[in-house]
Formats: sequence, C-alpha cells, structure tokens
Amino acid sequence: MNHGIYFKAWDGAITGTPPTGGGGGRGLVRNAVFRNFIFDRVQTGFQIVQNFGAPPGDVPVTSLVKLEKMKFENIRGTTNESTIVRFECSSVVGCSDIQFRNVEVTGPPNGTDKYICEYTKNLTGLPAPCN
Repeated sequence: MNHGIYFKAWDGAITGTPPTGGGGGRGLVRNAVFRNFIFDRVQTGFQIVQNFGAPPGDVPVTSLVKLEKMKFENIRGTTNESTIVRFECSSVVGCSDIQFRNVEVTGPPNGTDKYICEYTKNLTGLPAPCN
C-alpha cells in the first residue's frame, strides 16, 4: 500500500475531460475526521495532494478546493520511507486547522522521520515541526 491516509484534489487548471481528466473546479472540505486507523509499512503515513493531474513540476499548486478543520485521531502505524506526513497544499487556498491527536506513526529504524507541509496553517499535534 502506498499511503496510510491519502487525500487528493485536482489542480486549478482544467486538464483533459472526465473520466480521465479534470481540474479547474472549486470546493470545500471541512470537518473531515480520520479515526481509528492502523497501517503497516506503507510508503507515506499521511498525504494530501492538491495538484493532482497537474503537469510534472507545476508550481505553484493552484487547486481551488480548500481543506480545513481536518482531524486525524487514534492512528498507529509504520512507514517504509522516512516521510510520515507530506501535505502539498495549494498556494491559492491552502490547508488550515489540521489536528493530529493520539497519533503514533514511525518511519524505518535508524532513520529521521520527515514532516513536509507546504501552504499549511494551524497544524497541531505532530511530534516534530513540518519543514
């Protein structure tokens, strides 16, 4: 399995047509709760991608789907790689008010766990700061 918990939103630009293309839409995800997960040896523990469907190297991320007030609770697990959290949020609307509570996810032994967060605000409860 690639990710313990994975959330994607299309890029802000229209790319192709459904069902294989998309993007360009607006939206709001609020008060989503992810609770009582256990995962073992996933690639990344938590991943948010707000540039799904964008061309490689498409910077900045322009998704217009806002993510806010998300909670991750009672989650345990391990990852095969050192990245525990990778949030690639939109430079336009970002991700805000994300809370981790009672979360214990670790990377490989002898590694340094990484928490990567782009365009996030008010992220709380991680054991180390995002970089």
